[in-house]
Amino acid sequence: MAATTQMIANKPIMIVDDSIVDVLLIQNAFEELEIANETIVKGNGYEAFEYLRALTSREDYPGLILLDINMPKMNGLEFLNLMKKDDELRIIPVVILTTSDSFRDKEESYKNYAAGYLVKPLEYFEFIEMIKSLKNYWHSSKVAY
Repeated sequence: MAATTQMIANKPIMIVDDSIVDVLLIQNAFEELEIANETIVKGNGYEAFEYLRALTSREDYPGLILLDINMPKMNGLEFLNLMKKDDELRIIPVVILTTSDSFRDKEESYKNYAAGYLVKPLEYFEFIEMIKSLKNYWHSSKVAY
């Protein structure tokens, strides 16, 4: 068995998704792929933004945010827009992880500086492969804080 790794060294990964099933799927994929990062889970954009604004140091920022689009209170696109307008929080990389394959959603995500846009596949094996690709990319990436 391979040693556990972290996608972004010493940084938690924030999952912003209102679906408990999808959150568990992501966490199971992390476990299967031996991704050791702590996960912080928030159920909508409002909760995520409030959490991030309450952090007192950049050192406490998550290394990566995995963001769903379709959520109550504040959806992912609203959160991304608000976060990227914030002088402090805009530095945190955000990857959209959603079921939406809409051109408009992709366009809005990239206009608001998403680091990537991934559509959740229906098959578990394909989902694992997608998270594995994400892991390989972010394992080599460095954050600016």
